[in-house]
This record gives sequence, C-alpha cells and structure tokens, in this order.
Amino acid sequence: MKRELEELLFSRYPKILEGCQQEGLGIADGWFTLVDTLCRDLQHLTDNGRGAQVKAYQVKAKFAQLRFYAGGGDSFQKGMIYMASQLASRTCEECGAPGEPCERDYAWFILCPVHAQSRSSK
Repeated sequence: MKRELEELLFSRYPKILEGCQQEGLGIADGWFTLVDTLCRDLQHLTDNGRGAQVKAYQVKAKFAQLRFYAGGGDSFQKGMIYMASQLASRTCEECGAPGEPCERDYAWFILCPVHAQSRSSK
C-alpha cells in the first residue's frame, strides 16, 4: 500500500491500528476502502458503547485473502472482520474493482481482468 494511504488509516484509527504501525499494512491499494470502512464501523461501535475496542496486530494479504488479525471485540465485530475478508476475496487488490483469484509466478492474488492481463503480460 502506498505510504500516504497507510498513514491515512493510521491517523484515522489509531486505537485499532496502533499495533500495526511498526510492520505496516501488508495489503495493496485496492483494499484501502475495505479496510477503511471496516475500521470506521468497528470504531463507531466502540465509541457508541456497542462493542469492545478492537486492536489489530497484523493486517496483510496471504494466499489471496485479507488477514485482519486482531484482539478484542465481540462476536458481531468478529463477524464484521470475517465479512470484510470475504469481500476482499472478490475485490481487486490493485484497484478495488471486482476481481477473481489469479495465480502468477506461484503466488495468488485477487485481480480484476485489467490487472490480471497486465500481470500476465510482464
């Protein structure tokens, strides 16, 4: 992820993402909106007394899946994290458009047709 997008997430959600600042976020720009929306909604629940504080310790892509490793939160918040992961499995990691799993050079990614084509032609 571009450093400026990562810094924006860290500044918006310091309570959630504080534990990720040293390593950074291991995701591409296309999942920015997904993670931004997830963190916004998780923090909204906490700030309004409807959920415990979620604290992420790692956010990354692994085997073409969004991995949002976190502590705290209740079953509803954990369901939100699961739903974001499921949405990411159909969202291009590069641009955020609808995507499909693609294998490139023995690694898996979620890519839209445009980015799948551009990666295969390199």
